[in-house]
Amino acid sequence: MKYGDLVENLNLQMHVQGAHNNRDTTTWALPEHAIARLGRGYVQAVAHAPNKGILAVGSRIGVWLYDTSTMIPFALWETERGLIAAVAFSPNGDLLATSNWDGDIKIWDVQSLRCISKMERVGKFNGVCQLAFSSDQQYLAACSGGSGDSVYIWHAMTAEQVLKFPIEKKTRSGLGRIQITFSPDSSLLAGVTRDDIISIWDIEAGERIACLNRQSDIVYDLIFSPCGQHLISLEGNVQPRTSNLFRSPAEGNFVLRKWEINQHIAENRNLLLTSFPVEKGARRLTYSSDETLLAATFSQTHTAIWDVESNKKLTTLAHQESPKDLCFSTRYAFHDTGEHTAKQRLKLIVGGRKTLQIWSFEEPTSQATVIHEHTYSCESLKFSPDGKKLVNMRTIPRIWDVASKRSENLPVDFPFNAIHFTDCGTVEIVATSENGIKTYEIANHGEWKPKPILSKNLLWVARDGVVYEGIQKLFTLETCEMTIRTHAFSPDGSLLVVGLENRQEANFAAEVWNVKHGKHIATLPLTRQLPADMYRGDTQTIENTLAKKFDRGLLGDKGPMGLTFSPCGNLIAGGLPAAIRLWDAITYETVMVICPPIEYLRPYALAFSPCGQSLASGGWWFGLSAKVPIQLWEVATGANIATFWGHPTDIQCLAFSPDGTVLASGSFDGTILLWDVTRYLQNEKS
Repeated sequence: MKYGDLVENLNLQMHVQGAHNNRDTTTWALPEHAIARLGRGYVQAVAHAPNKGILAVGSRIGVWLYDTSTMIPFALWETERGLIAAVAFSPNGDLLATSNWDGDIKIWDVQSLRCISKMERVGKFNGVCQLAFSSDQQYLAACSGGSGDSVYIWHAMTAEQVLKFPIEKKTRSGLGRIQITFSPDSSLLAGVTRDDIISIWDIEAGERIACLNRQSDIVYDLIFSPCGQHLISLEGNVQPRTSNLFRSPAEGNFVLRKWEINQHIAENRNLLLTSFPVEKGARRLTYSSDETLLAATFSQTHTAIWDVESNKKLTTLAHQESPKDLCFSTRYAFHDTGEHTAKQRLKLIVGGRKTLQIWSFEEPTSQATVIHEHTYSCESLKFSPDGKKLVNMRTIPRIWDVASKRSENLPVDFPFNAIHFTDCGTVEIVATSENGIKTYEIANHGEWKPKPILSKNLLWVARDGVVYEGIQKLFTLETCEMTIRTHAFSPDGSLLVVGLENRQEANFAAEVWNVKHGKHIATLPLTRQLPADMYRGDTQTIENTLAKKFDRGLLGDKGPMGLTFSPCGNLIAGGLPAAIRLWDAITYETVMVICPPIEYLRPYALAFSPCGQSLASGGWWFGLSAKVPIQLWEVATGANIATFWGHPTDIQCLAFSPDGTVLASGSFDGTILLWDVTRYLQNEKS
């Protein structure tokens, strides 16, 4: 049956999301009550459609499609869940496969943006990390990182499971990534599985036919030769574990091995092709149209393209992002454009945390096209007094113009610790980098310049517990070896409240300090069992809370992970795992405990409205809903005013505009949503 006939006859519940005619991408696929989305989200994966001129970008909010001739997006879809983990085009570019963090896999018709199949599977299969179409487009293979148990192969058009290859063990690399690739004739699938070997499966026979042993810890990429007689592996070693999430490759030589597929494969015979003197980072392989094997490697500052057979570096490309972003978050996609030489045929796409870079090798000195609109996780928000600017202060800072919904280009790429808007319209900033504390002033026309002396409004706390006023050290918090998880200054800067944690000893605390004298003055009560009349929420939730039915090893008596003062400084709000607690900022006694339902847990992002009559809270994803809630609470009664659903993962920060009409929410998905809250807070303005 032909492709078109099969699509027309599929008995599926089709879901269609058309391209967007409106060119204002900040309004695409907005949730109810949202008026704009700032940023296009954290880049997770990229893929280029052969001969279609389409770039697919899998982000944490959904899939973006770009026209590569203009690098302007024309569609955003698969936003119902978001959290896209992998994308892959079929060889002719007619189909696009997507997967998300939940392990859902779908195949889409690129022209109509219609979902034509959704894969079914049995067993644990969370967090798909790679998808691959067979050369004849008949099959789709998928594998997961982290906790998956198998490599799956489905019939691409019918979603019928063809094969399932179990994975026995966990990889030594700790990268949570399994490479897979089909042979040119679609008869074989090769994969680097978590049993630390290269496996080759015969699809027709439904069995593994080879286990190729290696000397290196990690295989970064696999590719079959165009003739199908060889398998090429790009390998490297790892340093001792530097964190529980990532091991960075050691600096040194990384080798390519050629494995013969036919008579020698059972003997694990391999030929060492070459080695590259490269530094740490991910790598990719590709064959050009004239069957030249090319490899991309990157150091901390540049990407290099190599002709493998001659071991010759063809070109070096400078990165636009910081080395840290590239080392942890880079995704590569090669595309052969069909030009006349190996270098001209190659197009390289690099997706970092906050940019996309596309190189076309029509000339040896070609410059990258850079897309800056993709954004990194948003962790701290602050409006300017006139409401015209919105600043994301942490990790990779941005200053947004609220009216135009565009961000300004910043000359720094390290966190803002404190920011102050002066009466004359300039902005003062304290930022920290590897070279120490930096201070800047931004004039009205956007000019940045160093400023050694800053106003006294710039209070901030360093990771080591030192409290600063601008660049002047005030005092050091005596935290008794506890970690500072959150903190907030009172509106007049006289008080500092900090949330502390010692996980090893299961010890938590919330302390209040006098800023002027550097003295601890109070410890906020975190007692779990309070009189029943102090709890607010639905009856069942309160009963479950009092009966300690929300423990689950998650809640217990943990301290606040979010803190904020009310505008007049009379209340302190704290976000605990299962509740929002309000304390009197004078007596430090508990005033009220708001108990959200179980699907609204971890309300760590908090913000009072300008008049202090309402409190906004944002939760973390808890696995019980596709979106994460943002709630508005009436401070006087603890009643829920409204609930908004928009971000697919954790809400990390909230901020009200000075006039109280807009609520900004920043998320781990890398975007900021602006919500119209006028109807809910209209009583505050009257």
